[in-house]
Parts: sequence; structure tokens; C-alpha cells
Amino acid sequence: MRRKALLALVFLLPGCSAAPRGRPVPPAAIAPQASAPPAAPAPPAEAVALTPPVLRVGLASDLSEATLPGRGLPWMIIAGKDRLTRRGPLAFAPGGGAAVWRLQVGAFTEEAMAKSAAGAHEQQFHLPATVAFSAEKGLYLVRLGQFPGSAEARAAAAPLEAAGIESFAVSENAGGSFLTLRDETGADLRLPATADALPPAGTLVEFHGKRYRGGIRVLTNARGLLTVVNLVPIEDYLRGVVPAEMGPKRFDELEALKAQAVAARTYAIDNRGQFEAEGYDLCATPKCQAYGGADVEDPLSDAAVEQTKGLVALYGGKPIHALFSSTCGGSTEDAAVIFPSMAQPYLTSVACAEAEATTLVGSPPGHGRASGEPLSALEWRGEVLLRQILGKRQAPSRRILWAEGLALCGIRGNAGPPSGSSPGEVYAALAEALGLRKDEAVHLTALDRAYDKGPPDAAPGLAGAGRDAYETLVRLKFPGSATFPVRRLNDRELAGVLASAALRMSGIVETSGRMATREGGSLMIKTSAGRVAVPADSSLVLARKVGEQYWPAATLALRPGDAVRFWKQGNRVLALWVEHSPAGATFEKESSWTEWVRRVSGRELAIRAGHRVTGTEVRAVEVTRRGRSGRAIEAKISTDRGAFTLSGFDLRQALELPDLLFTVHPVFGTSGNPEFVFIGRGWGHGVGLCQNGAYGMALAGRRFEEILGHYYPGVEIRPAP
Repeated sequence: MRRKALLALVFLLPGCSAAPRGRPVPPAAIAPQASAPPAAPAPPAEAVALTPPVLRVGLASDLSEATLPGRGLPWMIIAGKDRLTRRGPLAFAPGGGAAVWRLQVGAFTEEAMAKSAAGAHEQQFHLPATVAFSAEKGLYLVRLGQFPGSAEARAAAAPLEAAGIESFAVSENAGGSFLTLRDETGADLRLPATADALPPAGTLVEFHGKRYRGGIRVLTNARGLLTVVNLVPIEDYLRGVVPAEMGPKRFDELEALKAQAVAARTYAIDNRGQFEAEGYDLCATPKCQAYGGADVEDPLSDAAVEQTKGLVALYGGKPIHALFSSTCGGSTEDAAVIFPSMAQPYLTSVACAEAEATTLVGSPPGHGRASGEPLSALEWRGEVLLRQILGKRQAPSRRILWAEGLALCGIRGNAGPPSGSSPGEVYAALAEALGLRKDEAVHLTALDRAYDKGPPDAAPGLAGAGRDAYETLVRLKFPGSATFPVRRLNDRELAGVLASAALRMSGIVETSGRMATREGGSLMIKTSAGRVAVPADSSLVLARKVGEQYWPAATLALRPGDAVRFWKQGNRVLALWVEHSPAGATFEKESSWTEWVRRVSGRELAIRAGHRVTGTEVRAVEVTRRGRSGRAIEAKISTDRGAFTLSGFDLRQALELPDLLFTVHPVFGTSGNPEFVFIGRGWGHGVGLCQNGAYGMALAGRRFEEILGHYYPGVEIRPAP
């Protein structure tokens, strides 16, 4: 999927920590592991079976040693025609050859950019250049020269440093032609350049702290160092891909995960042999597809893989280019304008939104302010209490309102209402009726009182018993997300205070969730406890929440994925409201990337653009052409040394933005230098399946075939040919 989803950038990654871009990536050091003491021989165990089709997934490359732990574990070693059993831990090392040193000058996410940089460096510095792919980092590494030692390599780095190019020396093993294997006995065994290690049936393989199904292949690569490959049946591979791409704890809709499983299976089959020169099919990073091995497996994603076993997306009888990205920003884009070489009829722009809405009819709003003006959170609570609990649109007598409000809290008795509407009177009467005086003594400390005093005072104008009651109610979180006023309360606010007390005392229960579907006379709301049926009753009090304001309404338009909340008293639903989303009607409301902002200096942009432009500072960015989704597919980049036109994915690589669906605003920094504010939507290249959109479609009740047919128009879902 993400063969083209990541930005082709040059950056330094020292060890495991992030570092400034534009620098090379040092190799990870492999700490040697001591051999286990010899143990008593064990009879050979049946090795794990590798059921075809088997994928070769690159886990790590350019290692000086690779260790497979498991003290006493019997491994089947397959080396050429030989099959032998050795007990772990197993330590592999490259054999033969001699150490050579090179200068690493860059790391890129795209092979074409790495080769371009290698060619430019070779021509400029007259040093032979090589490009190697790092399996664990998902980057193409550019290296220069061939030196007998590190001192000679460092000396040759001087011209590069003078040209502003950072580098460091790395060791390779030129001429390495075989492997050495050391088992638990400590004895070394010479093996051919490629060997497979298969654990006993039912045993997982552990490598670099992660567990994998299948077996391990260790081979000597073109640099004379080790590459470690996971040999894994494709269905087992997908068990580690689907949850890594779409975490089931968040994307907990089976049909969405099934769509991802089919897309991932199709991608794997379509891209087998992508890294044949390195000795494997696919990498384990998002450069290909994220693969977490057995540690990330989950019952829900396992079910998605099992229920779609063998199925792929076909067009014209062949597996499609199953591109997918996280968030498409409301619409996917034509591959023809992002990846021209991958243009296909099924990779075209489609909307990621629900055109039709479910209309819910409820109780008409009350008279006065509630009918045409927004309400605060406290007033909204009071509106529900007045209209639903008491069945009146105008305020009843204070005594009736007070008694009914306390009844919702489970309080029965003769506690009368406050004598007035001042905050001190209201809060003191409520605390007395709820029996909170003892809570005041336990929960309200002298430190709390001093804290509320400020300055400024959190409750100005309140004193005595009224202040004590107010501070106790706030301390015990009776207001919740609302605010209890410290001024005279109107009738709706008084009702809101009583409703707040009922919520805090669990007489009324508030539930949040996402709108899923409408089934007959019920709304299906997905909550943390599962799907809940909410009767579409005409007595419901309805509202739309925009920001912090509530707009009461007689009807609501609801779409799949909308955030909704509702109140229940026992089994009775009292009110329901929908929260306005900046993501609009899209299926991808759950995404964290429906909108984003980036501010970048002109100098930083020039560094990001790297080999695509010349100059030290970008002075202007002008979008000259947009695709059907609104994405910038061509832009003119003006620097202090000229103007350059970039298009398609090359533009995204140059700007290093989450997506090409953006607008740009030139501004000035504090020093007066040009800066640019990019306001955008989406995350990824925006071509093919939208993962967050697939989740939204599944939430709306769509099957995985419908989801795939929506994002890949015209494809067929069939067993792999």
C-alpha cells in the first residue's frame, strides 16, 4: 500500500531516535549474545510447516550478526540440499570476504530519488556510489567510495563536508560468500550464503524482540552482511498486517477490517518480488505494508483475515494496484495525477461521504429563547428537564420543579425549594436537600477554600453557607461540563442545576456514541458497550451542539459517524443531540487528520525540496493546478535562485506535508524572513482505499465488498488466480 505513501526525504536517524533531515542513517549496532551452556540432546522435532503461498518479508539488513534466541529449542536448518537439527540459541555471522568502508551520505524513501542523489554525488566527488535498501528502516541508503579502513573513509569525507554534505563511515564485508552458524554447543558450522531456520511446529520465532510465525531465512547480501527474512504463509502474514494498518481496538468494525484484509492480500500478491535484489518480496515497514508479526495479532482482525481467506481484488482478471491511505480528506484522487505510471480505471476520484441523512423527528422546541436562540450547557439541561420530565414547555411552579428534580436524584421528602433565585440560596438549598453537608466536611479542605479564593476569586459575591455549598458542588463535579453561575439564576438555569444533580447522582444517565444506521423505528448508536437501539420517538428532546452552544430543534439530520449523546431515565430515552463535526458529512470523522496546519520557513522548505530545486530559501509557493479532489497536483516553487514547477507525488515529497489537499498562505516570521502556513486535510497520498472512510462505511452497515467496490470502482472480489 505505502510503496508510494511516504515522503521521499533525506534524513538522519542516529540509532532509534529522530534527528534533523538531510543527513545519513547510521547502521544499528548488534550486541553479541553469549551462547547458552550445552544441554542434553533432544530428539528432532517436527518443523513448522510453511503452507504455500509463502512470502519473504525482510526484517533487517546489513547486520554483522543475527541471533535467534530459544535456549535448547531444536531448529531445523535447511542449507542447500542439507537438512540438520541444531539447538538454540543460534548465532549467524557472515563468512569470507574482507572489511571495506564507505561513506553514507543520505537516506531516501523513494528509490528514484536515491539513485538520482547517488548519481549526482558520484559525478561531483568522483567516488563510486551505491544504493542499498534498509529493510528495518524502509529507506534507500546512498553510500560513496570504497576504503580499506575507517580512517581513510573519514579523510575522504573532507570534500563532502566542505560542500555542506554530512556523512559518516560504515563498514561492509566485500566478498562475503558463506555463513557461519554457532549453536548452543559453541561450535561453528559453515553454511552456504543462504540458510533457513525453522522452529518446531507450534512455536513462534523471536527476532529483535518481536515474535513471528513461520521461519527465518538468513542470507549474505551484496554488501557481505546479513539480511534476515521472515518466511511466512500469506494468511499468517496478513494476521500481522491488518492490525498494524488498522488497529482493531480503534477500527473495531469487522467489515472495515475485512476490506483492509482483501486490500492487503491483493497488495502482497501484486508486489511479490519487489525487493528481489535484496532477497525478499516485501519489507515490514509502511514503505510496503506495516507488519507487526504475531505480537500485534487480534481476534477481530484474525476473523477478518479468516473470513476473506484467499480473496483479492481483481480488474481484468489480474490483482489490482491496491493503494490505500489513512485519511482522504473527503475525496480520493485520480492516480493519473499523483502516480501517472499507476493510472487505472479503478484508481479514480470518489467521494468519501454519505450523501443522504436520516431525519429524526422529535418534540418541538419550547417558546421564547429556546425556539430560536442557542442555549448554554446548563440551559440545555434545564430545557430537557422542563420539557421531558415535567411535560411542560413553560416553567411550572418552583415547588413542583424542585420536587421533581430531587425525585430524579432519588430524594423524597419535604425539602422545600430555595426562597429566592440568588446563587447562594439555590446552592445552599440543593446541598441541604442532597445531604451534602457531611461531604463538605470530608471533601472541602482549607486548602481548597484558599485555592478558590484566588486571586481572582472563583466565586465572587458568594459567602457563608451559599459559598460552602457552591464550592462543595464544584469540588464533587456536579456541574460536569456545564458552569454553575454565581449570579441570579433564571428558571431554565435552576432546572439545569437540578438536572446536573440528577446526572451526578446517576438518576439520569448520559451515553455517548456514533450514529450507525436506522433500523425501522430505532437508531442504532455505537457506544463503548456495543450497538444500542434508541427509539426514534417523537417525544425526544433534540438539539444540535455547535461548539459549546446547543440549538434545540424539532428535527435532526443524522449521518453515519456523527457523534451523538443521549439521556436515559431507566429505560426511557429523554433527549438526544448531535455534535457538529468539522469533518462534515465524510465517512472519516474518526480520523485525527481531517484537518491540519503546518507553518514552515522558506529556508526549511528549501532544505526539504532538496535536489528538486536550487536555492537556499523558498520565496513563494503557488498552486497552479488542482485535481478533482481539490488536491494540489502542480505548483510553482520560487527560490532565491529561480522558479521550479513540481507536480504529483513529487510535490508532496518536496513539501513534506501530510497530504496535497491544502491551501498555502505566505506570512513573515519574527525575523522578517518568508514563512508559509499550509492549511490542509487528509493524511497520505489520497489514492485508492481510505482506511478511516472504510471504517465509516462499515459503521453505516456496508459490507466489505461494497467498501472495496466504492474505493476501487469496477473491481471484482474473487479468490486469487
